[in-house]
Amino acid sequence: MAEIKGITLKGLTSFVGMENLAYQGNIYLNGKKIGWFSQSGDGGCSTIRYNNREIKNEVDKIIKKYFEENPPDIEWANTDEFFYEILLNLILEEKDFKKTRKKGYAWQIIADTKFDPDTPYKEARVYSIPPHLASNEKIKELISELEAEGYNKIKIYKSLNDFCI
Repeated sequence: MAEIKGITLKGLTSFVGMENLAYQGNIYLNGKKIGWFSQSGDGGCSTIRYNNREIKNEVDKIIKKYFEENPPDIEWANTDEFFYEILLNLILEEKDFKKTRKKGYAWQIIADTKFDPDTPYKEARVYSIPPHLASNEKIKELISELEAEGYNKIKIYKSLNDFCI
């Protein structure tokens, strides 16, 4: 199950907000339910509630360490709300990876760009790689092509273990 430093979301449900699809679910740390998360769906802030202050402090330390090891594209994008957005995307990517595995694909590659206000937005690309093309040489070729097109944030998923950060 997708997680970042022992934190995951379970029991996720989706709903349609005024601006987009949104999610809510329970927050778990090392298998224990510690809180609740809900996106607003209307462009506003997410709601994040923990069972108590001590747990919030512990999670804040984990999130701070995560962003020290994985600096965000924008300096100020290192809050718990951004952390849960990253975690939610990881969970959704894992779900998609499982579907592609059932269809016989070996790997999945997601090519995206780091946020840069001076660069035009590029839509992320998702590649499901069949087994006969899942060699390091072929993947290096694809990555080189993507980098030449301006993609500079590339994730490669080869197994479910890749979703545990």
